[in-house]
Amino acid sequence: MNGPPSRQPMTMTRFARIVECYGANPRAWPEGERDAAQALLAASDEAQALCRAEAELDSELEKAASMSPSDALRSRILAGIPVRERSLRDRLDGLAAALWPFGGVWRPAVVLAAAAALGIAVGAWLPYEQQTSDDTTTASDVSELVFAGYAYSGDEP
Repeated sequence: MNGPPSRQPMTMTRFARIVECYGANPRAWPEGERDAAQALLAASDEAQALCRAEAELDSELEKAASMSPSDALRSRILAGIPVRERSLRDRLDGLAAALWPFGGVWRPAVVLAAAAALGIAVGAWLPYEQQTSDDTTTASDVSELVFAGYAYSGDEP
């Protein structure tokens, strides 16, 4: 809630909420409410007690943040994790994921099969030779030229 400083006096409920959320350090409080909160802190014994209690909690939290588990505790926790046997399906799924990391393999396989089926269908339904003009060379023209070349040279194909 950053913005211009508040001109209204702060309520104890709002002060308690700010201290709970941001801690006892006034520099961490929202800028727009900082002056009003500091004025209430200076005037109210209840606000001072609340701020002292929050300062103790902040101190304990700072200590806890710097602690790390010992190697023995870490080993004990890791040893307690059950090991799951991987089934053949799990291993094959892992292999498929390593080979095709883009998700399920079935989608590209379906697209490939559909493209192959479409190619076969189009090839089966179209006539073998389509001449639209006399300049078009077809496969039969090429084969006639090849056989004519063999006949001229006297060789057999």
